[in-house]
Amino acid sequence: MAGTIYYGLIMKKIKLKIASIFIGLLVAFILIEIGYRIKLRFFGEYEVFQKTQELVSYSDNEKLLVELIPNAQVTINDTQYEVNSLGYRDENWNLSDTTKIRIGLISDSVGFPFALP
Repeated sequence: MAGTIYYGLIMKKIKLKIASIFIGLLVAFILIEIGYRIKLRFFGEYEVFQKTQELVSYSDNEKLLVELIPNAQVTINDTQYEVNSLGYRDENWNLSDTTKIRIGLISDSVGFPFALP
């Protein structure tokens, strides 16, 4: 009986430690995100912001806020960004060619322009 009580107390302590680690990681992630957005907002380069307007426009689609301009090309910080005719940052697609392996990058608007040609 005493062994099961002791085991229960140990499991509660372990669960509390695991929960506190996850909460700490979540708080750290939120603070890093806030700090990064403040950095971009107040210490970002206005010229870079102006250049991105050559690549992105407000969307006519009510579900999208902005979208890439088809066939747009712009150089930002010595990196060339190109948009294909379909409005994606990729080569023009040949829909009959399905044998190539494609790798996707999932990011938000903050991760978009960082030296990814």
